[in-house]
Amino acid sequence: MSIPVVCPACSARTKAASRFAGGMISCPKCDEPIPVPAPAPDEGAITERGRGRPGRKVLRDFDDESLPTPPDVSHRGIYVLIGGGIIALLALVLTTVVLVRLALQPKAAPAPVAQQQPQPTKIEPIVEKKHEEPAPVEPVYVDALKGPVRVGDFDVRVLRVRLDRIPLVPLLGAEQLSEQPALAIDVGISNLSPTKKLEYTGWSPAVGLAALENPGSALAVPATLKDDVGNSYRPMQFDPLVTIKDQKRRESIYPGGKLVDVLVFEVPVPKVSALLLELPLKALGANDSIRFRIPTDRINRSTIYSDK
Repeated sequence: MSIPVVCPACSARTKAASRFAGGMISCPKCDEPIPVPAPAPDEGAITERGRGRPGRKVLRDFDDESLPTPPDVSHRGIYVLIGGGIIALLALVLTTVVLVRLALQPKAAPAPVAQQQPQPTKIEPIVEKKHEEPAPVEPVYVDALKGPVRVGDFDVRVLRVRLDRIPLVPLLGAEQLSEQPALAIDVGISNLSPTKKLEYTGWSPAVGLAALENPGSALAVPATLKDDVGNSYRPMQFDPLVTIKDQKRRESIYPGGKLVDVLVFEVPVPKVSALLLELPLKALGANDSIRFRIPTDRINRSTIYSDK
């Protein structure tokens, strides 16, 4: 229910919610305080005499929530709103003036572009790149004085190197020595396997009588010998009707057994410091090779390497 009130300052009429009864509200027109009287018990009966209908009373119920509450607006707030609008308008006018001036300014003519002279075409000579082969890997030679080289279930060692006349076994007749001395290298092979037999096909080429006595000796992969200055030495070949004593071909080495083969080469050049012996492991059923470096000061010694 609302309470009708009249502003004592400007005579403006308004209504106040019942919750403001006995208090004060601000005039919506002049912002002056208006006292709100407390309603009488029969205040709800209102006549419509002031509206041209005398004598008839109309009972109206006013809902406090249905009527708007007069806003508490001060003169200072109105001045702030007006001032803010003026400042915004001035800013808009100033921005418009600046944009118009920038649009009316004459644009500077672009700088003339220097005419470039055509450059002569440079012809590069075609250089064919050569395919570079990878550098060869130098083989590693084991010092024969350091003992055997083990590969899997067997090992190989150089036992003795001597420069002498070589014992030969002819087809008919007694054993004899070669007319010219040669270099003989005794090589030892040990089978370290407890169960497997090792098949050896030899490191010496089979010629003459040796080839006849061993038809399968063509499977042999010969050993090679050179020195530390690049000289190579061929395996010695004697009379076709003789064989070299103790030279082995196609032998079986049983588990725990050993074998000594004799390799015979040309006499090396004097004053070289070392001989380089290469033994292909294909002769023992393996791959690659074993390589020994034999100091020449060990030639004609009783042993090259000793287990003691």
